[in-house]
Amino acid sequence: MRDALATTLDTLPFERITVVLLTKRAGVNRSTFYQHYATTSDLLIDLVNVRLDETGLAEFDPFELDISSEQPPEFVTKLTDFVESARPIYVSKLTTSAQNTLCVQFMAHLSSVFTHVLACRKPDYVSPLVFISAPALAGSITGPIWAWLQDPDPPAKEDMEGWLWKVIRLALRTRQERYMAREGCPGPVSLN
Repeated sequence: MRDALATTLDTLPFERITVVLLTKRAGVNRSTFYQHYATTSDLLIDLVNVRLDETGLAEFDPFELDISSEQPPEFVTKLTDFVESARPIYVSKLTTSAQNTLCVQFMAHLSSVFTHVLACRKPDYVSPLVFISAPALAGSITGPIWAWLQDPDPPAKEDMEGWLWKVIRLALRTRQERYMAREGCPGPVSLN
C-alpha cells in the first residue's frame, strides 16, 4: 500500500487520493486497508516514516563529524535529499492532525539521531543534558526545514545544507566547550 501511495503521489496531489484508488493500485480490498490504517493520512505518515528510516541518518558514525570543517557531512546531505524528495508530501493539503504528526515524528527521528551523536562525542560524559540538547538541536533545525518546505521559491538545497550544518556545528561546539571547561582542558579550535 505504501508503494501504491508513493507512485500515485507522482501523478496526483494527496488530497485527491482515495482509499478506493489506493486499494485498486495495491491489489488489495478495502478491508485490508482498514486493518492497517484508519485514513489515507495514516498511510502517508507511515510512508514518510519508512522513507525517513531508509535514509540511514541514524547509521552514520558520529566520530567522523569534523566540526572544524565548513563542508556539511554526508548525513546533512542525506537529510536535505530526503526533505527535498518528500516535499510534495509535506506540502500536501494534509489535515492539521496529520501535519502535526509528521512534524513531531520528524523531530523525534532527528532527536534520536542527535542523542546518538551527542552521547558518542564524549562517551565518558553521558548526562541528562544529552536528552535535553538532542531534542533542542532537532527542533532548531526542524523550523528552518519546515520554512524551506513551505517557501514557494525555496533557497537552493546546497544553501540549506550549509545553514543546517552551521546550526549543528554551533551546538556541537558549545557542548564540546562546556565539556572541556568542566574537565579543565584547553578550548577547541575556533570556528568561523
